Amino acid sequence: MDHCITQNNVDSSLTLGNLFKEDLPEGYILPVYPCSINNQFRCYNEAKYRLFAIDEIAAEDWFVFLQSLRICCVAGNDLPIVLPRLPSEFALAHWKKWCPHFIDPVIKTVDVGLADSNTLVTYFPFDAIPRERHAVDPEMHYHILKKSAIAETGAPHPKYYKKNDIKFPCMIKLDQSLGGFGNYVVENREKFEEVSNMINTRFGSDSSYVISEYIQDVQCILACGFYVGKSGRIRLFGIQECTMEIFAHIGGYIDWNKHEQYKQQLYRKFVVPVSNYLHKKGYFGIVGLDIIRSPSGDYLVDMNSRVNGSTPVLILSHHMMELGFSHSRYDKCNIYNMTSKQLVEKANSINEKTSNARIVILATADEGKKCRASVAAFSDSKEMVDSLQDQLCYNE
Repeated sequence: MDHCITQNNVDSSLTLGNLFKEDLPEGYILPVYPCSINNQFRCYNEAKYRLFAIDEIAAEDWFVFLQSLRICCVAGNDLPIVLPRLPSEFALAHWKKWCPHFIDPVIKTVDVGLADSNTLVTYFPFDAIPRERHAVDPEMHYHILKKSAIAETGAPHPKYYKKNDIKFPCMIKLDQSLGGFGNYVVENREKFEEVSNMINTRFGSDSSYVISEYIQDVQCILACGFYVGKSGRIRLFGIQECTMEIFAHIGGYIDWNKHEQYKQQLYRKFVVPVSNYLHKKGYFGIVGLDIIRSPSGDYLVDMNSRVNGSTPVLILSHHMMELGFSHSRYDKCNIYNMTSKQLVEKANSINEKTSNARIVILATADEGKKCRASVAAFSDSKEMVDSLQDQLCYNE
């Protein structure tokens, strides 16, 4: 039975807060991940909800800040957000000037946000947060974030293999990992044994993995973002063509001229069965699906039941459409040879000189005289959004 009620005309005042408001009138959004590889990290998941990220980067200060800051320009004020530190005044001024319908977010510090008893919308379950404070049941949430849960949805996905029945080449994927870490292409049995032994040695016997068909001749990967409510209602808010580096998303493009076509191709095939599955499990909140397109078919390869890296730009792109900006480019984490303040000032200067486009600095984190930043460019063509990013990178 199809439990999902669709609502695809998303309000022009769309924010993260008003997506959650009907289902969670009170609570906070906690936009950080726990870590299971660095016991000095404040949000350390050691026992129950282990997260097998391979890179120590996940616990570095700049990464945590960048990751949390980029939702600020689309958070709204219906639900406070919990940040490791406050955004700069120049960032707030930048968002107010260049983000249509910008609403100042209500921000709590981590100390305040974790100290009281309010419900928390989390990206991942936390060992240190009581079960009753998680907006969705953490046991269930941990399960549906696993790669192995994809096969339970009924949506088309690459074939899964058992250890004694593998067709090579295949993929090994850690069941609980992030950001493209823990994905391996395996060409033969010898390589399979090598990778599986490495996983067990490094992460322990409880670090389960899935073995799946390796889809070749990939034409593109689409990231589909939507909200599934407690009632089962779906609010589809965007589809992005992903830019990849190995198996990690580093950004992507949105072309609203293709949106209706993509929706027709993907909605019933992927969004509806996944939403039905999540609704039956008791999940509500943001969902991001990664869908591979190839000559052999379309396949669901990742199901992220949480705010995704592409969520802010998908939401922001709705508002930019009102200005006639049908195209966008998102760069998730670029390094710039200037400070955060200089980068924002440069983006402001470009915007002031350009009437048919704009750049939004979603988040920045300084590293000496350089900075890392999440950046979105909006215009009426792919060529123009690429040009804007080039202008921003050029250090005069």
